[in-house]
Amino acid sequence: MTNFPKDCEQKTRVRNMESSLIFFLGVEVMFAALEFFFMSPVVLHNYKIIKIFFIIWIPNLVIASFFFLAVKPGIFAMYRAGFRMIHFTAIANIYYWYRLMPVSVCTIGLYVAEFICLVDGVSNEKPPHSSTRSQLGFSFFSRLKFSSSHSDSHFLTMDIVFAPGALANGRFRVLDMLHSRESQLYNVKDTQQGDVECILKLYKRDIFDDAYYNEITFLKACKGKRGFPYLFSEFPFTHGDIECDCIVISDVGDTLLSQLKMRSWRFTMANTVRIGYRCLELLEKMHAMGYVHMDVHQQNIMVEHDYDGELKLNLIDFEFTSKIHPPPSCYNFLAWHSSLNVATHGDYTPIDDLVSMVLILFSTQRIDPFGRNKEEFIQKKEEFHADPMRPFPNAESQWLGRLYIEIERQRTDGYDKSKILEILNAAVPGIDPRSPIDFGYQRGTYWIQ
Repeated sequence: MTNFPKDCEQKTRVRNMESSLIFFLGVEVMFAALEFFFMSPVVLHNYKIIKIFFIIWIPNLVIASFFFLAVKPGIFAMYRAGFRMIHFTAIANIYYWYRLMPVSVCTIGLYVAEFICLVDGVSNEKPPHSSTRSQLGFSFFSRLKFSSSHSDSHFLTMDIVFAPGALANGRFRVLDMLHSRESQLYNVKDTQQGDVECILKLYKRDIFDDAYYNEITFLKACKGKRGFPYLFSEFPFTHGDIECDCIVISDVGDTLLSQLKMRSWRFTMANTVRIGYRCLELLEKMHAMGYVHMDVHQQNIMVEHDYDGELKLNLIDFEFTSKIHPPPSCYNFLAWHSSLNVATHGDYTPIDDLVSMVLILFSTQRIDPFGRNKEEFIQKKEEFHADPMRPFPNAESQWLGRLYIEIERQRTDGYDKSKILEILNAAVPGIDPRSPIDFGYQRGTYWIQ
């Protein structure tokens, strides 16, 4: 499975820039106050230019503190870089005309260090794309079977279809390409819906007909339901001699995988419980509609900062989605997140979606019972299935093992949501699984704690 770390790396870069900006601003406020209060009264009295220098400098720092909260890091960095150049010019002119240094050498050293960081920040700052943009279209764990069965790579790789600025289908203004491999993914604006940003996904016909059919069928079935992307449009498109199908859906946030990377692969146990409850609700809603997802993993669960200020989860990528009846068969579906039943080619049922959900919860606590060698997955899954409590020596995490046992038991006894909720409710004392997910947020970037 191919991962897309750029989104996480970009967000880390933005957070580092924010930390540097606020650090230098805070230190400069302290230096400005010290310089002013320890300045000789004689100098301040005899040289009004010094007094003017501080009258302009200190209020500007106060204004900058509020400005920092109101704009993006890149804009603030450009503002500070411009101000710093003016500041340097003022210091140089005061020294040239009056032979006075309004600030100490240490303060000038701070300015130089800050200016270097500002220039570096402005040159590297780019708006982080949500991971829907990097993930939709290539999270499919068995997509490689297509590439192996089609020797003509021309069908698997093609030139960029929509250049930035192009108007797709007379409606969607292309901002940039986000991904190009089996399918192409674009960030677009819907010119008929107030320029709202969306995701355009392009499939090549013949090779990905099934994937497109599965995705569009479910997107139409779930249209308007919370927890799933909203389908804005679908349309055919011909690129040279290649016929394509396009869908445009809403941008529904950041991948759970990206969030895990930002937190060194571990959330708080309380948040793991909350994520488990929300995943259960989403999958139950999907199953009630008569569908199984068949590819539930960290890149297909999206984390979105909702309008009410809380984090919500969404499901994406329905290229393997199928009707529950008749039960779909499983071939070449071996993956870390697949159940033992799926790995050994059993018919797929809603329980297999729930087992994948539980395995995702394992990963949020850095619990890995299967390793990373695909050749050993079946053996490792059989060993784990025989003794699910073995990877949980810590009493705090043992509820995860009990959750796996309960869900597998329901494969034969029948689905019983109340039994699953009992485990979730008792997992962390004092934590209601329905309570909001704890997260940090700063200037457009959020991260699960």
